[in-house]
Amino acid sequence: TWQHPLAIYPTNSTTPPPGWQLKQSLFATPTIVLFRNRQEVARYTGYQGTEKFWQWLDSETGRVKKPGS
Repeated sequence: TWQHPLAIYPTNSTTPPPGWQLKQSLFATPTIVLFRNRQEVARYTGYQGTEKFWQWLDSETGRVKKPGS
């Protein structure tokens, strides 16, 4: 049901695709990693509530708003 300009690719893997770089190892779930040019630029670890997630995503991207807003 994700309908945003940013694509999300769920995985159970703790390693990125070949040629992609993480800043540090993944250690908790859920973890959302934002990549630009195959490099990690930000991450959100754990569940702190819906509003906190949307605030984080908007602050990191500057263009993604909560659905319906």
